[in-house]
Parts: sequence; C-alpha cells; structure tokens
Amino acid sequence: DAMIILLCIVVLPVVLLLVTSSRQHGKCYIGGSPLPPGPPWPRLPLLGNLLYRCPTIASLVDALRRLHADYGPVVTLWAGSKPAIFIAGREAAHRTLARNGATFAHRPPSWSFGLNGHGVNNAQYGGRWSLLRRNLSSHLAGAPLAGALQYSLGKLVSSLECAAAAAKNHVVVPSEMLRHAVFSFFASLCFGEGAAEDVLRQLRGVHAEILSLVVELGAFHLMPALLEVACYFPRCRKLSNAQKRHRATVMTLISARQQRNRDGVGPGRRRCYVDTLMELRLRDEEMVSLCWEFMNAASKTTSTALEWIMAR
Repeated sequence: DAMIILLCIVVLPVVLLLVTSSRQHGKCYIGGSPLPPGPPWPRLPLLGNLLYRCPTIASLVDALRRLHADYGPVVTLWAGSKPAIFIAGREAAHRTLARNGATFAHRPPSWSFGLNGHGVNNAQYGGRWSLLRRNLSSHLAGAPLAGALQYSLGKLVSSLECAAAAAKNHVVVPSEMLRHAVFSFFASLCFGEGAAEDVLRQLRGVHAEILSLVVELGAFHLMPALLEVACYFPRCRKLSNAQKRHRATVMTLISARQQRNRDGVGPGRRRCYVDTLMELRLRDEEMVSLCWEFMNAASKTTSTALEWIMAR
C-alpha cells in the first residue's frame, strides 16, 4: 500500500506535467518579443523538446536540415526551459553575428566542470571577456611562430628518422608522431620552449582522457543542468581525478616557466602565452583554465586537419 501511494505521489504529477507541456504549441515570448518558429513537438518537463527528438549530435544535424527546410533559416527548439535558436543560411548568419554582433555577443553562463570555467569562451560579454580575447589575439598575432615551428619540426623529423631506422618492413605510420609534434608546437606557444618531454606526454594523455569523458555523451552540453548531473554522475569521480592531474601538470609547466623567467634563460627569450597571463596577474585556476582552452582548441583540430590532408 505504501509503495502504491508513493508511486501515485511521484507518477501522477509527472503525467500531468507531460500532458500540460504537450499542449504548449502557441507562440512563445521572451522579453516581450516572439521567438522564431519551431516544430510543434511536445515540451517535456526538464527535457524540453530538443533531446526528446534529438538525443545525439548526429540526429540533431539531420533534424535541423528538415526543420530549416520547413520553417526557414531560423528555428527554435527547447533545452529544458531554455530556448535554443539555430541559424542556417549565409545571410541570416551574417546579419546576426556580424551586423548585430554586439547584441548577440552575450551568452548565458554554462556549467563546464571547471575545465573552461575561466576561459574566453565561457566569459560573460564585458570587460573581462574583452581583456582575455584581446590578450589572446595580440599574442597570436605577434607569436614567434617560425621559431616554435622550426623547433617542433626538428623533433618530428628526428622521431620519423628513428622510426624509419627501426622499422623492419620499411613502413612507418606517422600518425602518432604527427599528433605529438602538433601538440608540442602549441605547447611551446603556450608554455614556452624547453618543456620536459615526459611532462608534455603526461599533459597530452590527460587531455585525451578528459575529452573522452566529456565527449562520450553526444548531446551532453545541450542538457539542462539537472540532467547533466544525473547522466554524468557515474563518471564524475573519474573526471574529477583527471582534472586534478591536469591542474598539477599545467602548474608544473607554469612554475618551470616562471623559474626560467627569473633565471633569464631560454632560447631567444621568446614570449609565450603563459607570460601574458602572468602579466595580467591572474589566479592559478584562471591560468590553468585558459591554458586548457588554448591547447584544446588548437592541437586536436590542427592534427586532424593535417592527417586528412596527408590521407587525401
């Protein structure tokens, strides 16, 4: 009897919410302005209608193609109680992001498990966002790319020659060496040249581990916060441990750079990204987050593009 009463208390409100939300097909407004059109899919409690029909990124892409054909270049879906607006088409995207860029530059805060909580991509539009973005852009514009590239290219050629000499069938698969060379190149831009090889491999390994934990759930970042906790809870401890090891490794590289700066040693005293962050007098957590953002955005995409070029 107690179990039946408990089920009634839990199930009946959920059923009522489902019925109520399934009838919400009218126009929706935010701040007095109507949202762009969207499909008449029922908005489920906590889920909205985005994950109801698009549980993965692949299915979302296919669904958006059909929705844009039916509703035009701007479509509204719902992630929980938050509207998610998708824009397709060159003219609509340019009008939104270029002509009205300042209007749409602000973004709602997102929960990033501390990985990128202090990064440029997660910063609220304003003074801090402008400062971090300007610092990153000015560093990349004046970065010693030629010197860092020559340094990393020499390491790549040396590793390829060693692999070719050790190959019994005269076949060398360069994928792993290419990925590590690209990672080392961006690590030299971020942390400066002269970082210990074992520390770089440790950092690359923990990067791969964190990304595999986060990317395993295809549409994880589209979920409401409550469902993020529920779905990711079994992996939370693994991710927390990986984050601690990532922080320790990055702080080792930052401390080594600080020591080299104090000692006045280094090949040509080339500035790196960490130098600019120390000049901004950021906290350790902020620097670790910004270094994660720099390396994560640069190395994986570049090595993938290079492998594709070689394959084609």
